[in-house]
Amino acid sequence: MSSVGRAVAVCFLLLAAYSGFLYVQSSVNHVWATEAAVLLPENIEVAGVRIYPARTPTAAAYAEVLVNVTNRGNVAVSIITLEFELFMDNPTDPRELGERLGDERIGSGSLSMPRSSAPSVPPHQTRALQVRVGVSPGSSEYDVFNTTVGGLYFPVVLITKIVMSYPDFDVIRTFLPEDPFFYPVGGVLPAG
Repeated sequence: MSSVGRAVAVCFLLLAAYSGFLYVQSSVNHVWATEAAVLLPENIEVAGVRIYPARTPTAAAYAEVLVNVTNRGNVAVSIITLEFELFMDNPTDPRELGERLGDERIGSGSLSMPRSSAPSVPPHQTRALQVRVGVSPGSSEYDVFNTTVGGLYFPVVLITKIVMSYPDFDVIRTFLPEDPFFYPVGGVLPAG
């Protein structure tokens, strides 16, 4: 075999080895991405709600909803969109919670950004997301927001949509968490 033939054979061997490496790496990435997508819905939870009541009757009030995203997978994930509905419950109302919520809606909250700048959660770590929901004075939501029982607020959060992606792959998935509902039984003290 001539030296040119040997050089071509070596190039083919190197190309085959590189192609094999790419195939194995893409298979591993696919498995890890699938694993992360399967595990993520059960690892998103509303960790709490901070209530910031108005200081004066004409000032705006707001709530901050805190959501923990835990990535138990082996590849980083990004949260592109997080949407929820915020309610302020009145536990002294004798109706069932499901019946009361229609009258207790404060508003929608959302976090939405392009995939390139979305918050990333590295493998085996937790990231806290904060989303603010404002309430304008003079609105019917404002009156509902300021409902307290013994100085405590009873916020209810219902997550309606989560869109995730991966910083390294152009794949987008939409889902709901396993437990999309948050209700603090003992109530919440105002934060501000």
